[in-house]
Amino acid sequence: MQVKRVILVCLSCLLVMASFSLPIASAAEENVVTSVVFEDFEDFGTTGDVYATQSAAADRIALTQADKPAPVMHGLSSAKLEYDFTNTTGTSAAYIWFKDADGSTNGRTLEGSPSKIGFWVHGQGFKYWIRGHLLDKDGKETPIDFTTTSTVIDGWQYVSANIPAAIEGPIKLRRIYLVETSAKTQGTIYIDHITLLYGNSQLAELELSDIRSMQVGETLTPKLLATKNGDKQPTTIALNQAALSSSMPEVAEISADGVIEAKALGSTTITAVYNGRAASYQLSVSEHAAVPEQLIVTGPASLVPTEEVAVQAFAVYNGNELVDVTALTEFTSSDEAIASVNGSAIRGVSYGEVTISGSYTTEAYGTLTSSLDLQVQPGELRSIAIKDVFSAYVDGEPITAKVYGTYRIEGEKPITEGVTFSVQNPDIASIDAETGEIYGLAPGVTTVYADVNGQRVSQQLIVTNAISSPKYELRGAWVSTVENIDWPAKGDTDPASQRADFVKLLDDLQAAGINAIFTQVRPTADSFFPSEYFPWSHWLTGKQGVAPSDGYDPLAFMIEEAHKRNMEFHAWINPFRVAMHTNVDALAEGHPARVNQGWTVPYGGKLYFNPAIPEVRDYISEAVAEIVQNYDVDGIHMDDYFYPYPVGGEEFADGAQYNAYIAAGGQLSLGDWRRENVNQVVSGLYETIKEEKSYVKFGISPFGIWKNKNSAATGSDPTGSDTTGLESYSAVYADMRKWIQNGWVDYIAPQIYWQFGLRAAAYEVLVDWWKNEVEQYADTHDVHLYVGHATYKVGTSGWEHEDQLPAQLRYAQDNGVHGSILFSSNHFLANPLGALDGIKETYVKPSLIPVMPWLGGEAPRTPTLAQTKNVSSGVQLKWKADNKGEKPRYYVIYRASGKQAPSTTTTEHMVATVAATKENMQLFIDHTAVPGETYTYVVTAVSRLHVESEASKSSTIAVKKVKNEH
Repeated sequence: MQVKRVILVCLSCLLVMASFSLPIASAAEENVVTSVVFEDFEDFGTTGDVYATQSAAADRIALTQADKPAPVMHGLSSAKLEYDFTNTTGTSAAYIWFKDADGSTNGRTLEGSPSKIGFWVHGQGFKYWIRGHLLDKDGKETPIDFTTTSTVIDGWQYVSANIPAAIEGPIKLRRIYLVETSAKTQGTIYIDHITLLYGNSQLAELELSDIRSMQVGETLTPKLLATKNGDKQPTTIALNQAALSSSMPEVAEISADGVIEAKALGSTTITAVYNGRAASYQLSVSEHAAVPEQLIVTGPASLVPTEEVAVQAFAVYNGNELVDVTALTEFTSSDEAIASVNGSAIRGVSYGEVTISGSYTTEAYGTLTSSLDLQVQPGELRSIAIKDVFSAYVDGEPITAKVYGTYRIEGEKPITEGVTFSVQNPDIASIDAETGEIYGLAPGVTTVYADVNGQRVSQQLIVTNAISSPKYELRGAWVSTVENIDWPAKGDTDPASQRADFVKLLDDLQAAGINAIFTQVRPTADSFFPSEYFPWSHWLTGKQGVAPSDGYDPLAFMIEEAHKRNMEFHAWINPFRVAMHTNVDALAEGHPARVNQGWTVPYGGKLYFNPAIPEVRDYISEAVAEIVQNYDVDGIHMDDYFYPYPVGGEEFADGAQYNAYIAAGGQLSLGDWRRENVNQVVSGLYETIKEEKSYVKFGISPFGIWKNKNSAATGSDPTGSDTTGLESYSAVYADMRKWIQNGWVDYIAPQIYWQFGLRAAAYEVLVDWWKNEVEQYADTHDVHLYVGHATYKVGTSGWEHEDQLPAQLRYAQDNGVHGSILFSSNHFLANPLGALDGIKETYVKPSLIPVMPWLGGEAPRTPTLAQTKNVSSGVQLKWKADNKGEKPRYYVIYRASGKQAPSTTTTEHMVATVAATKENMQLFIDHTAVPGETYTYVVTAVSRLHVESEASKSSTIAVKKVKNEH
């Protein structure tokens, strides 16, 4: 039933409400904030102004009116929503729709401008994701969330959702609905007392309870009940803590401690104000005593043996006014052997059905009775879950799915009978329907199902090949310097300490199998090297513009140390971010943003270069040319910062430049114009780099979503990914597809920072999409695909399984991705959930960085293996470099058991990679050689672009222990 029941919040004075039906307009005139009961569900079954529908992925739903003793929080009735989502796939939902006053079915109008919507919901101990849909004046739909996907509701709980201030009214509440996306269940929820909340108050509800009409001369003490969001039950407030009043004290008075005394015939409004919110009751005083019409006994429908609960009894007056008479009611059990009674406490004894009867007697009106049917039964199964299933290897050892149930009293325990298992895609994995034994058949992602007593639960399964150790794979790590995330340590400005820490960091990364580092050398329009364009970074020396105290060049030092370990070094820049604040005057003297203050835009508490200004774009390119000219970098790297990520309600102030563009005849929309500004920076950097050194790589690591297939920002695009997350294309104006098409990058490394199966942005969905993207759209030249991984998320929500990250690495390998980059170094080196161990296991064999043929370059000449010799620490190899032609950057050592020459086509026989030295004779000691074994070795030479020479002539040696060397 549609209701306009108003509860008042006092802002500056105590307002006495004259009627429950006080119009909102008059309340506003009195400078008050109101709460309105939007739907009380007392008789919607007959009025038909509330109805239900289901999504396509639902077997059955039913919406009925439930009456006490069923779960009801207010009055005598609530809405009972039964649903069955089992045996369905996709997103399942059960919708409660609201008709408007004129009978239209597209939502019910909210009066005024409420700030929140709240209501009571009764659950069965499951996770309930409850949402709503609002419509603005134009019919545009906005979702709101009353709970999250992880909210467990057991019994009653009050939930609420904010109404976005940006929605233009009049606003309608179209529907409230329950939704499930993965684990599918069946069950029942009850919803009661939907309220619109106006303004800000800590209290969602304030109610005068246990109050009814009175007889002259009678006294009565009501209860004051307060509710906050998340409460399981209302809290009783001591009446002496509230401001109490009667609008007509000559009819009835209320004392400071809450005793109402009826004095004369008539009516009055009893008001209680607490924490700024007012609760009121229209009290009638007559010459006759109020007569209770019926008794209602409420309590649970079931118990387990030894469980003890309390029942309640309510006397009903005037049709729907309830007074708690539990203390005055005598309760009995039809069979004490099944359930015993002690006052209002009921205790389960043994299995069976029993009736709990209540008897309420008054001298004037005799005895009222009511009863409650109760079943004592085994523990109620609240939910089921599949455990011990996450990933499996193709043709590997089987894994076994196990099902656990959570029971209302006993908690979690295994379910070993009555379970039927199945799998969504039998081409990827097979499962024994009875035992749950799973075999991986082919790489891919599928879903395992378990059915138990009508409930179905699902769990995603990732199947990959065993660790493959490809010969060519980039294994990168980001070294972040902004905020001193990875290096140097926060507060450490001592050059010697910085160098020692960086050497240790590289040693640790090398031990993990990393062969390329992406080090941030320009985090905030500053430098980790002497620059004519940007000042020294305060992340390095503690103060912007101040050089290291001993004059060392960190960039030159880092490149040298990386190359010693056969790691590529990519100089990582953030070209647009100027500062983590907006104070231009706080920048160093001579800073380009301080000298040219028209170049910058403050946004979201930070300072950015404006990509629309040609001088800015030129300056960025010139500063990158400086790096390429002066340093032996292997690549220039950008991350995901272009235009800043949106900050709610704030506009990026480039209107002057856009208006000038339009005035000059420009035709592009604002979004396309911004994307073109970014495109000019990207293409300009590519050209600048290649003009300086054609072999230096240029790559970008953008946010992981280009465009969603169904985009709210840009409309439907069937070539977008099957995701619903933020889009680079419309959020930061980055059109990665265009960069790939035009060959403006040598590699793209999307930050796919999400777990397998995530509804909004699943890892496997995005890897597959990007793989197709580079294969389909790389028109000018091939573009390598590296996947960016969020190692910093390991152990957080969605990343609790220890194989999440290793499985991602294997999945990328299975799909022919050229490599992976891990963010960030210190996060995975800390080994959360054994992440570092998993990386080392995946990267157990060395790997060469994939060749980019379009960059040119030739293989070095074949080295001459001059000696294999037993020494005390292993087998010593010496070979002679041929420095004519392409200069070797490093060498690869291969070893095979026996006298057969090792293969150089895979990593099977690869032992190590060794950095080239300036010496003509190169040296390596194989410390893993086992005495008594016979090995055959070959050596190859590799260029800086990873083009490998032919293998040297082989050399065979029987390994012997050597005690002394001379």
